[in-house]
Amino acid sequence: MNRRVAMLAALALLSVPALAQPVPPVARGEALLRAEAAALVADPVVLEALRRANREREGLTQGAIQALDQRWREEAKGGPAPFIRLHLDSPASDRLRQRREASAGRIANLFVYDRLGLNVAQTWVSHDYWQGDEDQYRLTVPKGPGALQMGPEEQDDVVNRPVIAGSMTLTDPADGAVLGAVTVVFDLAGLRRSD
Repeated sequence: MNRRVAMLAALALLSVPALAQPVPPVARGEALLRAEAAALVADPVVLEALRRANREREGLTQGAIQALDQRWREEAKGGPAPFIRLHLDSPASDRLRQRREASAGRIANLFVYDRLGLNVAQTWVSHDYWQGDEDQYRLTVPKGPGALQMGPEEQDDVVNRPVIAGSMTLTDPADGAVLGAVTVVFDLAGLRRSD
C-alpha cells in the first residue's frame, strides 16, 4: 500500500506545472529546426530554387566547386559583388529573410545549400560559398533524409550574440530525394524566451 501511495504522490508532483523544468535551448532549437525544414520544402519558391540548383550544378568537379568558393570569398572581403548578390537578392533568399523576421527574434540567420554543399539562398553574406567541408554539411546531406545536427553554444561574429546553429537535411516532398540542407543560426536569448 505504501508503495502505491508513493507512486501516486510522485505522479502528482510530476504533473505540477510549477515544478516543470524549462525546455533547454538546444531542445527548443532542434524542434524549431525541424519545423523550419518542413516549412522550407513546403515553400514552392525555396523548393524550386533547390531543385534548379541541383540540376544546374550536377557534375561540377571539385576544382570547379573550389573555384566558385574562392570567388565568393574574394567578393565577401569587399562587400557583396555580383556573384554574392545573385544569391542574396533571389526570391528564395527573400523567403528566408521573411522567415527570420517572423521568428520573433529566435532566428539570427539561416541559409540553404544544395546536395554539393553550395549555397542556394541565405539571409546574410556567409564567409564561404561551399559548406561541403563543414560539419553542417557532413553530418546532414551524406547521412540522408532526417539527418540533423546541433552545434555548441558559441559567440557569433556575424550577429555579435550568443547563438546555437543547427542543420538538417532537406528532402524533396515529391520523391524523398535529398535536395541539400538548411542551417539555422538561433539567437540564444530568443530561444530562452517563452512562447
